[in-house]
Amino acid sequence: MTERTQSPPSADGGPAFDGRPRLAEARMPDGLPVASRDAPVGGQAVLEGVMMRGVSTWAVAVRKPDGEVDVTSEPLVSWAKRNRVLRWPVIRGVVALAESLRIGFRALAISANAQIEPEDGEEEPQPIGGFAATPVSFADLVAAFRDALGAAGGSLVTFPDRAALDRALADAEPGAVVLGGGPAVAESGAVWWVPRDEAERRAAFLAERVILVVARAELVGDLHAAYRRIDPSASHYGCFVAGPSKTADIEQALVIGAHGPRALDVYLWGDR
Repeated sequence: MTERTQSPPSADGGPAFDGRPRLAEARMPDGLPVASRDAPVGGQAVLEGVMMRGVSTWAVAVRKPDGEVDVTSEPLVSWAKRNRVLRWPVIRGVVALAESLRIGFRALAISANAQIEPEDGEEEPQPIGGFAATPVSFADLVAAFRDALGAAGGSLVTFPDRAALDRALADAEPGAVVLGGGPAVAESGAVWWVPRDEAERRAAFLAERVILVVARAELVGDLHAAYRRIDPSASHYGCFVAGPSKTADIEQALVIGAHGPRALDVYLWGDR
C-alpha cells in the first residue's frame, strides 16, 4: 500500500494543486505567515542603505542626503545558466564568488553616487561605475601645500628665482641628496618623483636627508590635476613622496627613517 503524504499547507486552507485539501498555514503571533522553506535571498550593507539579492533580481535601497529613499533594481541572470560548464563542481563556486563580487561593487557604487548632492542649477549626476566626489580647491596653493607637507613631517622652503635656489643648494647640508620633482600636490603635500637612473633611485632611499626641487609652475591643487600632467609611459618607475620615511606597527610605535630618509625638504622656486 502506498503511503499518502500530507500536502504543504496553504494560507486559505483551499485545495492543493493536486486536488487534495491543505491545512491552514501556520502564522506568527502578529498574523504574518510562516514560510514553509528558506527563501534564497541574501544581501550586504552599502553606504546609507542595503542591497538585497534574490533569484532573478537584485536591488539597492539607499537613503539620500535629503532623507528620500532611492531604490534601484536590476535583473539577475546567473552566468551558470548561460553555460553548462560553469555549473560543474568547483567551477560553479568560483563563478558564484565572482558574481557576488561584481554585484557587491556595483551596489557600493550606486550607494556612493546617491550621496552626492547636486548644486543649485545642476542636474543630479547619473550613476557611474565608481566613486566620485567634489574636487577640492585652495585660495593659496603654496600655503595649503606647506600645511599638508608639514603634517606629513616635511618642510617647505620657497625661493623667488633660480639664482636664490642655486645659492641655497650650494649651502645645503653635506650628504643631502638633491632630486628634481613635480608635479606637487597641495591637497596631500606629495611630490611626484621619477629617478633619472638606478643610482639616483638607490640614493633617495639610503640618504638621511632628501631635498626635492620643484618649480612653482608644477604646483597643482589635487591629485586629479597632477595625474593629467604625468606621462606614465615616460619611465618604468615613479612615485609620490610626502614627508620622511615613517613606519608604524600594531603597538603604535612610530619609527622615522626605517625605510628611507629621516628628513625631507621641498625647495619651491619661481612664481606662477
